[in-house]
Amino acid sequence: MKLLILGGDIRQLYMNRALQKKGYRTALLLFDKQKPGDAPFLKEAFDDCDVLLLPLPVTRDGKTVNAPLCDTPFPLSAISSLLPNNKLILGGMIPFALHEQLAEKGIVHKDYYRDEELITRNALPTAEGVLGLLIQEMPVTVRGSRILVAGYGRCGKAIASLLKKNGSTVTVTARSPEARKQAAARGLKTLPLSDLPGAKADFDAVVNTIPHQVIDENLLPRLSKESILIEISSAPFGIDFDLAAKEGLRLIKAASLPGKVAPKTAGEILADTIDRLIQENKEES
Repeated sequence: MKLLILGGDIRQLYMNRALQKKGYRTALLLFDKQKPGDAPFLKEAFDDCDVLLLPLPVTRDGKTVNAPLCDTPFPLSAISSLLPNNKLILGGMIPFALHEQLAEKGIVHKDYYRDEELITRNALPTAEGVLGLLIQEMPVTVRGSRILVAGYGRCGKAIASLLKKNGSTVTVTARSPEARKQAAARGLKTLPLSDLPGAKADFDAVVNTIPHQVIDENLLPRLSKESILIEISSAPFGIDFDLAAKEGLRLIKAASLPGKVAPKTAGEILADTIDRLIQENKEES
């Protein structure tokens, strides 16, 4: 089976190696400063593949494929026009506009970022990345620090657990009573999201994992100017970026942490997920 890997970062290069070890034939496009517009094999590459692999995220600007290792932008709209209908597309965080284009042509596509196993396995390198950022950026040690973690999904659980193991006093704020109950059972402090406005704001750092705004005027103006804000969620994000800047707070946008702190591990996780999704697609066909 031939896989065409279109764009991405160093994770995709490790993913490529892992997929080859699994027996797949692969081709890379939009890497090593290639210029896709000048490539005579562009249409041939799309025709020749059985599966098209898009990066995570598929796009950062909503218009072009996320390809930081390529000098020339590649429009998202070109994918559906170049790809024959009998192919399979796998991508991470596929934008709605591309989803509509592919659905209209009847091209089978799956968003691997919605895969439960991938999300769970990605949580650990995400947590390690957050720990590294805090060690680097906070003016105090992680041990003994006071950290607020917003959200208690897979990433929130991994982050809170790792920080607690490293000696931080961790407070988990979440809307769900069940999530707060689970956090309390693990020895973490808890706080309902609705109680943030009246809560003591003595945190050395705030880590947000919730993909909608929850860290806003109810908390930001009351934080110390030395507090560190780390945003790991996806758009529309959970921290009010404009207000954080106005308050003079240090904000770190840390999306795709696994690819930055552990690209080999992240690439191998992607390869395992893609292999499984391909096998599942075969069974469904």
